[in-house]
Amino acid sequence: FGEGVACGSINLTKCTGDITLGRNLRVTGTFLAVGLPKLRVIPANVSVQQDLVIKSCPMLNRMGERLTVHGEFGLAECGSVRALPRLLDVRGDIALVDLPCLVVLPRTMKQSPNRDLVVSNCPQVTTLPESLLRSQRRVLLQGTGINRLEFGRLMALAHPMLVCSVGDEEQL
Repeated sequence: FGEGVACGSINLTKCTGDITLGRNLRVTGTFLAVGLPKLRVIPANVSVQQDLVIKSCPMLNRMGERLTVHGEFGLAECGSVRALPRLLDVRGDIALVDLPCLVVLPRTMKQSPNRDLVVSNCPQVTTLPESLLRSQRRVLLQGTGINRLEFGRLMALAHPMLVCSVGDEEQL
């Protein structure tokens, strides 16, 4: 997909060849990228009008600076992702699952109010951006690196129901 391309929905599943996405990609439908062992980069300035799901892309290690998703955003089983885009703007729910290298959820990350945020099996995530905690419906944490002190701080900030798993409570 070349630079500045606008298209309907993109469904990339189980493609074993090299995949290159151009900057300024505009997707007017849903963008699904599942089982892409050679996908390494989500470029800068990608906009998705509906949902964006990226799953089982083990070589994905870089996401461009700006990513806008008007629907739900799911990122799962992408073992090389260390950080999310600095300017991530999501209108729907966010699910970050099985991301062992993810360290940073950017402070500038935005999510529409009254939505869900799920962070599960991301052991290096040690905090959440305060801006996400003030207006969400639910924040669900499981298998993170958030310690007891930070959890207490997050609880004091959280407007939503903040939930953590039993295993995490023992860690706290």
